[in-house]
Amino acid sequence: MLRFFRGISSNYDTNVLYGNNNTVVVEADEFDRSFLTLHPNIAIVTSSDADHLDIYGDKSHLLESFQLFLDKVVDGGTRIIRKGLEFKGQISYSGQEVADAYASNVHVREGEFFFDYQDANGKIEDIHLGIPGIHNVENAVAAITVARLLGISTEAIKTALTTFKGVKRRFEYIVRTPEVVYIDDYAHHPEELRAF
Repeated sequence: MLRFFRGISSNYDTNVLYGNNNTVVVEADEFDRSFLTLHPNIAIVTSSDADHLDIYGDKSHLLESFQLFLDKVVDGGTRIIRKGLEFKGQISYSGQEVADAYASNVHVREGEFFFDYQDANGKIEDIHLGIPGIHNVENAVAAITVARLLGISTEAIKTALTTFKGVKRRFEYIVRTPEVVYIDDYAHHPEELRAF
């Protein structure tokens, strides 16, 4: 398995991991249209906010690129789309609303996020997420959906989410004490700033 992330994983202090199977996980970015070189078996679209307009000119061209990306999913592949986006997918997901896959019972205990996951195959209860934020609960729902499609066990999913420390500069705790909290985040456009 090869996992390539654009950001640096806090768990591993790198953006690439090698394993022993033929699975590749890529965090694709629409920035320079390079995501259009991919032909995924499973694609997730988390957002389509009007970003990188220096590249696209306007939102309609950005949306056109996302549709081209989704059209590149291989025959028999799966498209997972965040509920509320303008694209059609086989599976909709949400961190706050009922969808094909969604989080419920989202709550914070002692400063940590917990939630239940629900899809057509049933519920996973009391998932502890190792990073904060409703937007990260939503991302976890998408990741769980893929993991279940790949046959990964419930126990492995819960362990992975509990131990996940996030990505550097994405709501990264630099100092976290009862007296002082210092967070580093590279959020730079309105939706990212709102999520932060």
